[in-house]
Amino acid sequence: MDILKMWKALLVTVCIGLPVAQCDLECYSCMMDGGEQDRWCLTNPAGVSTSTVSCPYNYCSIVRHEYAKGSLFTFYRGCSSGGAQGVAVVSNFKVYTRLCSTSLCNDWDGVAENSTVDHRGSGDQD
Repeated sequence: MDILKMWKALLVTVCIGLPVAQCDLECYSCMMDGGEQDRWCLTNPAGVSTSTVSCPYNYCSIVRHEYAKGSLFTFYRGCSSGGAQGVAVVSNFKVYTRLCSTSLCNDWDGVAENSTVDHRGSGDQD
């Protein structure tokens, strides 16, 4: 067996033996309505220990819907296989869609573009 085949066999053996959670991306996950009094999902996702999920896809995401006048309608943090991101005006709403590709990177408000945003996403949001 040549050295390349041996390394491939070793890599496959190691990956098969790892628990799935170690290979997954960790993302903050929560959803809130703009009228909610408790705004931890928007302001402090790290403050709640149960607000993370193991993501089988490549991206953590934020989707923020605002009314055209700027007040928050809904806010979502989660996991995504990719898709278009940026800011879109749809009907009477402004929709911010943000993707990032490192564990627990979806920790900001979604309005500003974060430096960890990866612009290569593709596919539908999950």
